[in-house]
Amino acid sequence: MSRARDTADQINRVNSSAADATAITVDSSENVMIGTTSTDQSIAGHGFKPDGFVYHTRDGGAMLRLNRLTSDGDLMQIQKDGTTVGSIGADNGRVYIESSGGGNLAGIGFSRTAVAVEPRKNNAFSSSEVDVGSPTYKFRDAYLSGGVYLGGTAAANKLEDYEEGTWTPAGTSGVGFASNSAYGTYTKIGNVVTLHATLIVASNSSSAHFRIDALPFNQSSGNAAAGFYMRYTTDSTYRMFYLSTGNTIDVYNLGGGATTFSSVSTGRYDFSGVYYTDS
Repeated sequence: MSRARDTADQINRVNSSAADATAITVDSSENVMIGTTSTDQSIAGHGFKPDGFVYHTRDGGAMLRLNRLTSDGDLMQIQKDGTTVGSIGADNGRVYIESSGGGNLAGIGFSRTAVAVEPRKNNAFSSSEVDVGSPTYKFRDAYLSGGVYLGGTAAANKLEDYEEGTWTPAGTSGVGFASNSAYGTYTKIGNVVTLHATLIVASNSSSAHFRIDALPFNQSSGNAAAGFYMRYTTDSTYRMFYLSTGNTIDVYNLGGGATTFSSVSTGRYDFSGVYYTDS
């Protein structure tokens, strides 16, 4: 159906035969509208502008359905200056989005069984060939509620936790550390905790065992291995730091016997340590 432009009202209308309703409208700017007589894109209908812009508006439903029969492949191709640069399609029941027009082209597919986003390379699903980001263009942060498999897919390859923080060493048996002197940091990678701390023992005459409490994580119940290194001290006697149970370090004289609080009164200790945790 066609009709010459009515110069009086600058609008062409093609009417449906039965109901005499306007089916297609062409306005004076050569905008073509179907199902509407307005270029207002908030009103349901379809619009085609002379500069190539197309819009579709529908209230409460999908606006486009692409149905490829028989074979897998592209459902939509995206071009720049007549050259295809990307596509959206179907592959074995899975939707994919990918680049086109050359070699080493990346894409992603959406699994219908694994609940996963899967990599594609050169028009096919791929394994161990597609990176996330590049040396030039990097993502910033990754927010994960689970773990990361590094170098393999076995349980031993899964990194489930990385954490950095601070902790405050605490005294025991009523003996504390000088005000604002006790400070520590830690890094936890998986089940391994590395910590550093400094403290000055408060002036005291206690014969209680010198212990450092309040480590950031409890010791592992199944792996008691731990090692501590004293980096600096005002005490001329060598000491051994030993993680006994829970989150408490026991300090001993290197030659044997427990170190008492009174023997280290006002002494400063800087130390580092590594231990296992179940946390």
